[in-house]
Parts: sequence; structure tokens; C-alpha cells
Amino acid sequence: MWRKDKELFETEEQRLQRKIKEINSQNADFLNRQVADKKMRSSHPGMNKNENQYNRSLLKMINNKRKVGDTNYDGASRAEDDQ
Repeated sequence: MWRKDKELFETEEQRLQRKIKEINSQNADFLNRQVADKKMRSSHPGMNKNENQYNRSLLKMINNKRKVGDTNYDGASRAEDDQ
């Protein structure tokens, strides 16, 4: 009886250790991806090529309005305007 109980205990402990290792490995992979993403973003600031192409017309319109002074944009956030 004690032998059977010990075997079950050891089997369960091994299963838990495998699960813990798997979770730790997944967490490490996730953190490594975050670090790589942060490095990539800091080395390439701003929008990526697709975002820039998609927003090009909107960005031109905003820049033209700023140059002409046709907007009340002063760098403040919208939250301040709502008050």
C-alpha cells in the first residue's frame, strides 16, 4: 500500500514538474519576444511602412492644416479640451 502511494505521489510530482517547466518556458519565450519587440521598436521609431502608406493622406492633411494655422491644435490632448 505504501509503495503504491509513493508511486502515485512520485508520478504526480513528475507531472507537476513537467507542467511547471512548460509554463516557465512559455513565459521565457513571451518575455524574449517582448524584449525583441521593444528593441525593434526603439531602433525603428515611428510608423512602419504599411501604416505610413495607409495614413499618408491623413498625415498630409494634418500637416497642411498646421502650416496654414487652420486648426486649434496646440499639442494638448483631447481630454483637456473636453473640460
